[in-house]
Amino acid sequence: MTDDRPSEFVHQLMDIRRKVETVISQLTDRFNVQKIKAKDMWHLCAKVGRKILTHTMCCFINSKLSPEQPVKFHMLVQ
Repeated sequence: MTDDRPSEFVHQLMDIRRKVETVISQLTDRFNVQKIKAKDMWHLCAKVGRKILTHTMCCFINSKLSPEQPVKFHMLVQ
């Protein structure tokens, strides 16, 4: 099957998909988003929000340390 989309557009989509998959993988592996225990929706939303905020802060700090790869967290913990 031939792809009629421009190759530049496909490349941009693949870059975005790679970043999204990396972030989802980090949230599940490093921040244990799949194993959150909460008794009600309020506490669940608060815990997920804290984990996403922590991930965002790690990306911000890492973007200051290495601007070319802000989602590579292995440089933060050494």
